[in-house]
Amino acid sequence: MIGWLIVKISKLLRKISIKSRIMVFLTILLVFECAIGYVHLNVVESFDLLIIFITILILFTIIGGLTLLFSITLPIDEYRKFLKKLKETLDFTLEYDVWSRDEMAEVGKSTYEFLDRIQDLIGVISNSSTEIENVSKIVHEMANKDDRVAGNLLNEITKLSDMVERFVSDMNAITEGIQEVASGNQLAASRTMDIAQEIADASRSAERGLGVIQVMREKIKEAAQESIKNIDTVNELVQKIEEINLLLENISKIATRTNMLALNAGIEAARAGAGGKGFAVVAEEIRKLAYESNDVAGNVAHQMNDMSFKLDSVVNSVKVGSDVSLDANEKAQATMKVIEDILEYLRKISSAANDLSSVSQEQAASSEEISATLQSISREVERIKDFVVEAKKAMTDLAESASQLSDKSNNMEELALTLRSLVGQFRLWEGDKLQ
Repeated sequence: MIGWLIVKISKLLRKISIKSRIMVFLTILLVFECAIGYVHLNVVESFDLLIIFITILILFTIIGGLTLLFSITLPIDEYRKFLKKLKETLDFTLEYDVWSRDEMAEVGKSTYEFLDRIQDLIGVISNSSTEIENVSKIVHEMANKDDRVAGNLLNEITKLSDMVERFVSDMNAITEGIQEVASGNQLAASRTMDIAQEIADASRSAERGLGVIQVMREKIKEAAQESIKNIDTVNELVQKIEEINLLLENISKIATRTNMLALNAGIEAARAGAGGKGFAVVAEEIRKLAYESNDVAGNVAHQMNDMSFKLDSVVNSVKVGSDVSLDANEKAQATMKVIEDILEYLRKISSAANDLSSVSQEQAASSEEISATLQSISREVERIKDFVVEAKKAMTDLAESASQLSDKSNNMEELALTLRSLVGQFRLWEGDKLQ
């Protein structure tokens, strides 16, 4: 019966602050002591009345002290169990009774507000990890397409190189024919027409390659833009995590101060002797609460730091992928310039070959004019050979850049999955549904 009464009164006392409870308890004790002193001094003959007052004082001290002790230690123990379960399960859907109006109710409300902010941040991180994974898949697909396009373009340039080699062979044959101008004019005209046809074929191959590189540049540009956008998103997440870390540092400081206050209260209770044993128990419970709060804050801070480290890795991978995309874009632009130069020289050679064909067919040009034209064509052919070599090297570099971009996108996807795994350790509410 007394135990039930103590628990019932303890719950009622939770509607007022801890300081108010202690003041009420001390005030009532003081009133009883004054009453006992009055009876002892003024009612000397009433020894029985003095005994009754002393007995009531002792009973009130015991029952009141236990009631006050339970009204403080019970909510502290509940909150400590709440923090311990939160640390073990990372379940943000746990409930803590905050119906009272004392300091522990304020602590519980502050804890809920803190968990809400962390839950919002974890939700943002989860959504961003999904976006990062999607972007990495897009970049990976683009890199694979660019790799295939680079391979096709390299094949076209190889064909162009073979055409140039055949063209050189034909030029040698024409040179031999010039030595027998009188008997070989018709053969030179036929060879020149073949050369003109091969030059036209080479021009068409170069134009196709130019179009393919233009498409590749657009794809690489899109990949770079997606990477830059992803960097901005991850930087915002890192800033959010830093804000949460500041909140955790404040909680650790509050826990440290609470521990110091509990230590001081324990010292004061020790000085008070037997009458302060109840307060010593309260001080010990408060120290345990401060330790649990600091432990939970440290655990959450560790999780936040781990997320921050993974996000830094994502930022570095995205930056490297963006740099690779920009480098590939520059190489593609250089390749386009080389192919445009090749087209220009092919046009010049085609014009010269047509002129040579006309001269040969009409048999109106002298052997000196034909020789000069052939020498000019030979010089242009040598320059084309150099450009073809440069184009092949540029396309090889471009294929390597596309392969590097594909590898970096795979790294981004792995980091996104790791980040999602970390977030998956938390149990959260999403709207009115459990996530």
